[in-house]
This record gives sequence, structure tokens and C-alpha cells, in this order.
Amino acid sequence: MYGEFDGYRFRNAREALKSEIWNKASKIAGHDPDIYRQDSCGRTIRYMDHGKKSQFGWNIDTILPLSRGGSADSYNLQPLHWENHQLKRQHFIWSPEFGVSDARVH
Repeated sequence: MYGEFDGYRFRNAREALKSEIWNKASKIAGHDPDIYRQDSCGRTIRYMDHGKKSQFGWNIDTILPLSRGGSADSYNLQPLHWENHQLKRQHFIWSPEFGVSDARVH
């Protein structure tokens, strides 16, 4: 289950971009924010695990997917635990009338 991703778009992201996106994640009380943070879904991520399928692995993720008109500009990027990234890819719904949604929300 753990390992690395094939074809991950941001695998070789510049350190400046990784740091910028990392800083969008929430700080965790009692933990060094340079090492551990939480993604927007509440999962703990670790900076050194960028691009890895590990307990604290994370990806740079587009908020609005490129396939739906999003961009790879930093304003549309977020840090996301790799498992949340996989779930998002499976459940993402786009409606021009209602914007972004999640298939699990009823």
C-alpha cells in the first residue's frame, strides 16, 4: 500500500512551491509546523512525506481539477493527504450551476 506515485505532476516541485502550499495546511497544536500539519480534511501530513504513499504522505492537489477548468497556479493548489487525494478523484462532482461538490454530501 505504501510507496510512491507514478506520474505525479508535482513530484519534482520546487522547494519554494512545496513550502508555499504546505503553509496552506493547518498547524497542529503541540507539533512543529515545519514538520506536521493537517490537510483540509483533518488528516495529519508530514512535510518530508511529500509525494509518498505513507502514513503521513501528501500531494499538492488542485482544488478545482485541471480537467474542470482549474489551473496549476498556486491559488488553486492545496496540500492533501494522499488518501484524501484518491477519494477526491473518485468522488469529485462539478456542476456549473452549483460549483464544486462532493458526491458523499447529501
